[in-house]
Amino acid sequence: KTLTLVFGRSKEPSDNPFFSQVARAAEQQALQLGYVVTSTYSIFDIHDQHTLRNVTNNLVAGAIVLGRFDSATRKFFERHYKKNIVYVGLNAVEAEWDQVICDGYDIAQTVMKYLFQLGHVQIGYIGETLKEVRYLGYKEILEQNKLEPNSAHICDSPQTGAGGYAGANKLLTNGATLPSAVFCANDICAIGAMRRFTEAGLRIPEDLTVVSIDNVELAQYVSPMLTTVDVPKFELGSEAVKLLVDRLEKGHRLPIKMVLPHNLLIRESSAPYHSKQ
Repeated sequence: KTLTLVFGRSKEPSDNPFFSQVARAAEQQALQLGYVVTSTYSIFDIHDQHTLRNVTNNLVAGAIVLGRFDSATRKFFERHYKKNIVYVGLNAVEAEWDQVICDGYDIAQTVMKYLFQLGHVQIGYIGETLKEVRYLGYKEILEQNKLEPNSAHICDSPQTGAGGYAGANKLLTNGATLPSAVFCANDICAIGAMRRFTEAGLRIPEDLTVVSIDNVELAQYVSPMLTTVDVPKFELGSEAVKLLVDRLEKGHRLPIKMVLPHNLLIRESSAPYHSKQ
């Protein structure tokens, strides 16, 4: 009765506070159901011989994968864990596995509709763009409102503090007019971006609105407090374990996709658009 946790988006669990919270919830739920999480590793480590030996020798009943991965990694998982895998994230994946997701596309649409309600139409994006449903939701809402996505306002950046800082720097130095609002793909990215904007003398939200996704604990302690979308991290972790245990104990065979709701938390980093004319 042992399980493993695999981080798909970060090399170290401490690099990703969102999935670290999900992992803690999974560990707690596993204990309640009589299972133990005996190992944790990152997909960035699976080519390391030491990690590979541990994965091969450490016989576990199943795995919970936190965050996205590529097709080669999917084959690795299926070779070692068969179908005893649950994926957790904001982007659904093409795999015959159980999945517990909070739909990043719907979340992005919620953010964008809120920004439009505030009167913003020039809205930037900082985060990953390739196969990223948050970016797709951002772009499609603009198009639905007959607005052309402005490439000068889109920064394809890692969803980390450093990535957010670099993305904000690009917006500040590319020669284009700044947007009135910026949608960041997650809180850590947004916090990095806010630091760079503040260094440049911009006031948030008076000069620039910033909104993001995740509602990690740090989001309510930065100044100004970050407007963000609460993703149910505890439920993502606990429901993933319940699904995995149910499969292991022959409760279901067909893959199940569970979609959890989200909630917009309006705080201090967002404000109605005011023309500077």
